[in-house]
Amino acid sequence: MATFLNDINVDKVNKLVEETQLNAEYFERITNNVVDTYCSGLDNLMKNIYNDILMKDLPPLNILEKYFLELSNSLYYMGDKVERLGIYDAMSKNAYKEVYNR
Repeated sequence: MATFLNDINVDKVNKLVEETQLNAEYFERITNNVVDTYCSGLDNLMKNIYNDILMKDLPPLNILEKYFLELSNSLYYMGDKVERLGIYDAMSKNAYKEVYNR
């Protein structure tokens, strides 16, 4: 076991850790950008629902109906966007496998 520890190149390990951290930060930026882009409309709607319905004791029925329809509509379109992201994910995985196999 002592020889194994002597064979470890600390600089190489530190470089790998640093590269992994940079890759994780890059992935996080991309993920946040995608989520913010695709979910901003739904996020805004949820904030409005919170302010106009949940923060009030008895919101008017027309407000409830309006937000019910808006939320249903937003979720329909969000499903479409999630499906497209799934397609992009599948394409990315196929590209990764193709490069790996080469």
